[in-house]
Amino acid sequence: MRTCLAVALGLVMAVNVFAQTAQTPTTSEPVGPAVAPAAPTAPGPQPGEYVVEPAHFSVAPQIDGRLDEPVWQQAAVMKNFTQYEPEEGKPPTQATEVRVGYDRDNLYFGIRCFDTEPGRIKANNLQRDGDMNFDDTVRIMLDTFHDRTSAFSFYVNSLGAQVDSLLRNNGEEENFEWDGLWYVATARDAQGWTAEIAIPFKTLRFPHTQTQDWGINVRRYLARNKEESFWRPVLRSWGYWAETQVGYFGEIKGLDGISPGGRYQLTPYGLVRADDEDRRNHVPVKGSVGGDAKINLTSNLIADVTVNTDFAEVEADQEQVNLTRDKLKYPEKRPFFLEGSNLFYFGDRIEPYDVAEQFQFFFSRTIGLSPDGLVAIPLLGGGKLSGKVGDWSVGALNVTARDTSYTSGGQRFEEPETNYSVFRLKRDLYPGSTIGVIGLDKEVVGGDQGTAPYDHNRGAGFDWDLNFGKHFSSIGYTTKTFTPGIDSRDTASSADLVYQGDILRVRTAYTTIGDNFNPEIGYVTRVGIKKSQSDVVWILTPDALGIHRAYLNYDFNHIVDSNGQLETQISTYEANLLTPNKAGLAILYHQNVEVLFAPFPVYRNVIIPPGHYRFSNLFLGTGTDYGKDLAVTLWYDKGNYYDGTRLHTFVNLAAKPARGILFLTQWDRNAVRLPEGDFTIDLLTENVTWSISTKLSTRAILQWNRDDNFSGNFLIDWTYRPGSDVYLVYNNVKDWYSLRRDSNTSTLIPGQSVILKVTRRFDF
Repeated sequence: MRTCLAVALGLVMAVNVFAQTAQTPTTSEPVGPAVAPAAPTAPGPQPGEYVVEPAHFSVAPQIDGRLDEPVWQQAAVMKNFTQYEPEEGKPPTQATEVRVGYDRDNLYFGIRCFDTEPGRIKANNLQRDGDMNFDDTVRIMLDTFHDRTSAFSFYVNSLGAQVDSLLRNNGEEENFEWDGLWYVATARDAQGWTAEIAIPFKTLRFPHTQTQDWGINVRRYLARNKEESFWRPVLRSWGYWAETQVGYFGEIKGLDGISPGGRYQLTPYGLVRADDEDRRNHVPVKGSVGGDAKINLTSNLIADVTVNTDFAEVEADQEQVNLTRDKLKYPEKRPFFLEGSNLFYFGDRIEPYDVAEQFQFFFSRTIGLSPDGLVAIPLLGGGKLSGKVGDWSVGALNVTARDTSYTSGGQRFEEPETNYSVFRLKRDLYPGSTIGVIGLDKEVVGGDQGTAPYDHNRGAGFDWDLNFGKHFSSIGYTTKTFTPGIDSRDTASSADLVYQGDILRVRTAYTTIGDNFNPEIGYVTRVGIKKSQSDVVWILTPDALGIHRAYLNYDFNHIVDSNGQLETQISTYEANLLTPNKAGLAILYHQNVEVLFAPFPVYRNVIIPPGHYRFSNLFLGTGTDYGKDLAVTLWYDKGNYYDGTRLHTFVNLAAKPARGILFLTQWDRNAVRLPEGDFTIDLLTENVTWSISTKLSTRAILQWNRDDNFSGNFLIDWTYRPGSDVYLVYNNVKDWYSLRRDSNTSTLIPGQSVILKVTRRFDF
């Protein structure tokens, strides 16, 4: 504990020194490439076009959802929105006006969504960060650094529910797990619906200058018409992520003399817990305390400190079925690791569809979780720094995991106290382009060195994200790991080149990963490979024969080992057809070649022998309009599987029987027939959310794997004041596979637990 706190304190002290030095804005010009591009990839508006200059409010509006206060008459007005869907370039069927003002502490938006049929306004979600894809919503996106790459995003529906996220690399990655502190109220009337929003400047990050100029765009979604309209028009020719092309935002100018508010934010927690292990040890309940602190070193550089970190309220992972040679990847959901995660990202380009062999040099789920992700390893605490200083993005993370022991798969594992450190630095070259470096360190602090034959693992890397004019871009990296006893074939490198035209996108990439590449706090599915990947995507809008949009895709992956011998080759032909109401049909045809040099244990005692396998399968999928109260998705995936057959069927049913209630039912079946043995996997998942109000919600996730396991995760969340919550959590895991259970080799950690956790946020 002393080690962790000393490291965290040292980090904060060092950051303070760095921040004080960084307070003085630089006057030097940014360093660009030897030959600058003719124009940024996503140029901004012409001077005076799509620019809003908000009024400075002397009196703050009351956030009650109504725009009847005189102060709103002083506000600047954003109007004359333009359709993106379904009829690009046309005026929307319903008008929208957004009023903007600010004071020293908050940015205010007063939104009027006119509607000539207010009885048809659609809204179901009341939950924070719930699914609002099918509700009438308004979305505000703010590029506070005006880097034309990243942005804060704030959604609100007509019921006042909130969703917020962070956009990275023009929307290629959107992090919905980030939660900011902002205030919303809505109301309905005969003219439609209104919303008032107050976003504290302390929630945002921005440069340290007297006057702020940011990028901004506002989107309105009219659910019954599937209509999207924007203040700054959006064009389909901008590609798959057209709606989040930060570089094409309008501008909000003249924010003068604003400050990030209080410098310190403290969120302590208290927790009591009872579980099966407690009862076996004759301990009725266990208690713990801890908390997080946030320190605003500058307006755009923030340090976080966490002590005795706890994530009891985090949603349980959804079980996945894996019949491939690639390692499963579960998403990070823990708040401490999510804020600033865009800055720490280092890896392959994020694609809008699944890509084999996805690589991520730093993957935070390797910290505080067992390798299978089933056991939480207690964190003593740590510190984190993230933000921008001029043209530099700076990130640093240091966390210490407590020494612990646990049983999994019939084995006893001893994990020593371990310290994890990450340092990230990125430099803006010109709009939309960066270069960066990263350093990683995993260090056993003391005591037993665990199962590894060495006491540390390190890594270093350089990456780039470059735009060349309007149509071409490249992302890539080169990395090296440092493991005692290994001094060769421990590097990984990758580069791609992308052409993005009006209707055509072409990407080609090449990756090589050494046999001894060992990123212990990263994610890599295979080592000792060389991979070539190419894909071509056509995006068409025929608006004929009931088809509104069509995505046609060809993808080719070719993977060989370090000696040039083929391991995997996959060719995919894909067609996705969408109707005007966003129902759809997908057709995919896969051609696979798999070469096994060692036996492949695919499921339980079914092992596929080494050999050369060629097989193919046809996938058909269809989905109805999820804007309705009842919607369904069906998959049918049939074909060969190694030297046998596989039938994969999937059903997803979404039901909204009443406001605030959502049932998501999934049934996933894999029936495999092989010479080595037959097996069927049935996985049923029920996810129920009931949002009683925007401050009180419940969640239940039930997962049933036939003849294998059952798990239940229940949560009641009461936000009794902004940023402060009471959580009641119940978990239940059962192992139904008798052979594994009776032999004490279960990896599921079965049992029950009840947790009560209270948090309270203080701002100074």
